[in-house]
Amino acid sequence: MASPASSVCSKSSETTDDAYEGLNVAIGDKQQLQKQHSAKAEAPAEPEPTPKRTRDRRTITDHFKKDLSTFITGEMFDNVKLVQDELQLLPGGPFQQMILDRFPTMKDMIIRNWSVYNKMIRSRLTQKRNNVRMAMGVAVQAAFRDGTLPSLDDILMMRSNEKVANIFFGSFLPTIHGKNRYKHDASRDVISVAISESTEVYAYMVLLNDYDKWVKEAKQSKFGVTASHASRWSNAGVNHPWEVQAVPKFKEIEKKVRADRASARGKAFEIKFLETVMRDSALKMRRKSKRNMDEAALTDPEMWIGGLIPVKAKQKKADGESA
Repeated sequence: MASPASSVCSKSSETTDDAYEGLNVAIGDKQQLQKQHSAKAEAPAEPEPTPKRTRDRRTITDHFKKDLSTFITGEMFDNVKLVQDELQLLPGGPFQQMILDRFPTMKDMIIRNWSVYNKMIRSRLTQKRNNVRMAMGVAVQAAFRDGTLPSLDDILMMRSNEKVANIFFGSFLPTIHGKNRYKHDASRDVISVAISESTEVYAYMVLLNDYDKWVKEAKQSKFGVTASHASRWSNAGVNHPWEVQAVPKFKEIEKKVRADRASARGKAFEIKFLETVMRDSALKMRRKSKRNMDEAALTDPEMWIGGLIPVKAKQKKADGESA
């Protein structure tokens, strides 16, 4: 049996061990904390996060500029080709009102930063004009090489010369309106409804401005000569010559186009042109559908009623089996 003294010694020993153990834990914790503190001190300081409100404002501004750019080169260009008067760009003018009508929730930002958006309108319209002029040049020179290019005087007869009008509305006008859009719009309504008046006017203006230049370049290219010729009013990338010199002619052509659209002869031509476009569009769709069905029949003849396969598909299948 253990004596009371030994029991006391044993308890004292256990207490001492516990104390040392607790001390070791405390020392270890302290060392660990010191290491963490020194690691934080050595690590580069993290930049302070940008306030959420600032980030949101910047994002909204970027998105608005992108949407505005699309609007300028799309809907605005459909109705406005030239800045015909500097007053149009002033605060409260038609350009600002057009944008306010399109983006009513951005009214304060538009008015506050109008000088920025004013420059943006000029820049985007100039860029768009240059792009469509290049596309028109390609179409004109292609017609010249094919021998189908009419004279400029014949083109300016507009709808009264049906043969030439078919070339203008079939090949030249789509370069200004956008070829894919034109295929869609011109096959659903007459030109006067489907295509804006200013788009048609601008197509004639581009031809007046660059027709001679493109013809000269096309003639020289036949002999391997590459040379650039001056346009009537403007050069690519230059804004003001169109703004100043071409405005009187633009207004003159605008009146002529308006009268031509309203005339009985013009309306009759547009109906006939629409019928031709719709017929051609339907024919292309039938050809495409037939081609797709022929290709499908090669792999799945049972899709045809009664197991009938088109002659072309039969021949292709026979050729494949013999090979």
